[in-house]
Amino acid sequence: MYDNADIRVVNGNYLKLQSATLNYTCPSQLCQQVRLKAANFSLSGSNLFTWAHKDLRGQDPSQSGSSANINLGLRPVYVFAVNVSF
Repeated sequence: MYDNADIRVVNGNYLKLQSATLNYTCPSQLCQQVRLKAANFSLSGSNLFTWAHKDLRGQDPSQSGSSANINLGLRPVYVFAVNVSF
C-alpha cells in the first residue's frame, strides 16, 4: 500500500516575523503649532514574514497538518492608528 507520509520530507527550519509595532509621538512644540495637546501615530502588523524551505512556500510551518489537510500561511494584518488630544 502506498503511504503519502513517505513522499514528502523537507527541511523544517524556518524564520518567522510574527509581529512588530512602530510608534511615533509628536514633539510637544510641533503639536502646539497645530493647536493639539498631543498626537501619537502607530503602525503594527502580525504574520508579517515567514522564510522557510522552498518546498514549504505558501504554507505555515509553525502549524501542524497532514498531507490531506495542508495549512496555508496566515495572511498578514496591518493596523494604522492615530491618537490625537485637543
